[in-house]
Amino acid sequence: MLLLAFAGLALMIGRAPRAATPTTSRATTVSAKYLDEPLLVPGAVAAHPEKLDWMTQWYPLSSTRTLARGKPNALRLLDVPLVAWKAGTGWRVAEDRCPHRGAPLSYGRLEVNSTLSCSYHGWQFGDSESDAPSYVPTGGCGARLRNHPSQVCEHGLLWVWPKPAAIGSVEAFEAYAKPLPVDHLPAPDCVVTDWTVNRVPIPWASLLENTLDDAHGVHAHHGLAGLDRALARPASQTRSGESGAGESFAAWVNVSGPLIASDLAGRVDADSVESTWVNSYRFLAPHRTTVRFGPAYRAEGFLVPTAADETLLVSAAFSVPGPGLGGNLLKAAQRANPFLTAILHRTGVKIVCQDAVLAEADGLDDLRGERWTGERTSGGLTASDGAVVRLRKWLRRSGGPPLKPTEKSDVRRWRARHKISVWEMHTRDCPTCRRAHDDAEATAKVLLVAAAAAAASGELAAAVTLLMTSELSRRTALWFETEDVKFDR
Repeated sequence: MLLLAFAGLALMIGRAPRAATPTTSRATTVSAKYLDEPLLVPGAVAAHPEKLDWMTQWYPLSSTRTLARGKPNALRLLDVPLVAWKAGTGWRVAEDRCPHRGAPLSYGRLEVNSTLSCSYHGWQFGDSESDAPSYVPTGGCGARLRNHPSQVCEHGLLWVWPKPAAIGSVEAFEAYAKPLPVDHLPAPDCVVTDWTVNRVPIPWASLLENTLDDAHGVHAHHGLAGLDRALARPASQTRSGESGAGESFAAWVNVSGPLIASDLAGRVDADSVESTWVNSYRFLAPHRTTVRFGPAYRAEGFLVPTAADETLLVSAAFSVPGPGLGGNLLKAAQRANPFLTAILHRTGVKIVCQDAVLAEADGLDDLRGERWTGERTSGGLTASDGAVVRLRKWLRRSGGPPLKPTEKSDVRRWRARHKISVWEMHTRDCPTCRRAHDDAEATAKVLLVAAAAAAASGELAAAVTLLMTSELSRRTALWFETEDVKFDR
């Protein structure tokens, strides 16, 4: 049962333990000559019949569980820097720029009355009742903070509106009148692994396609989170479809096949009459994804565009109608030992890092705009990529991905990325993983001093043991800082 619960980790980042074996390889090689051609072909997209306004959507930027409550939090949405802080009346979000002289408010501090104080000249901004500063050291001023509507849903996610809107304005009223896109989520008590946030160095469309890709999981991530190439099963049926248009667009693909003898012998529920495996992938515009593994486990994710080459992945694993024995055991183990949660998070980050490297060529295509102009809509794709093909066509109809580069230098720096900063991607903003990192780092230093003291007193055996343990702690801290991406062969 615990193995099934651990499969939730794979689901948390959109990977199913089984995958259909593709019949053809994807053509993803990008030659160097592409980098010297125009980023977009003039006139390639003449009209966008399903034009989507990315600025009038709600986006989840973090879980309130991971946001710092005693200091401002730096966020980013659609290439706009934002700051979030816990004000007296709840969470507040604004442009990360003091209206006085433009200093980043995320460099500021929270006062005892929960007002945000700018570190440059001491201007203060209070609760959510006004855009005006609550305190100006040198007298009155007409400057106003650029407030962004925000709210917290029952799952504890902080949702932000990308357009600034003055408090109480018509624009703010219109933003709050639009419902949050959470109606598809299971109940919060169905969570197996809680919401995590990763800043993935992949363009938005590349990460979205990767999430909807059934075939790559057991091959790309062999040896991680219970994934094994031997679990790849030939698909006997692949079905895909779509519905809606614009921001109501949805695409899905279902891949299924018969269970083999080893599957039937090893399943947990001996009374089950099921004889097939089913993986299901669904995209709901503009940023929702659902991955289902079997009848119970499902991963829910939101892909938030933060920069042309960075996407925020906000995801959690659920079991419906409830976590079951395995899920509850995993949740209890995490509560008893938070370091287990940190290990699960870090393993998930490793898998996402592998995707970031493997999707590098896809990233080049996406940054150049070749997908959504129609030049490479479906060439080289297989039946299991049905949702990807439909996604690319939708992007062409709706005007392309939300963020695109303006300079060729933005494309050039995508070459040969193999080392990824785990600190920037996840650890810095996750209190559980940051605590694990800091504890390991501090332990390494203490043990090093203890080893030196033992050596000085002539206890060489103890000194060697302490030194080896110190090195293990140091490497653990580094594990939460950097990932040198490699693949199990």
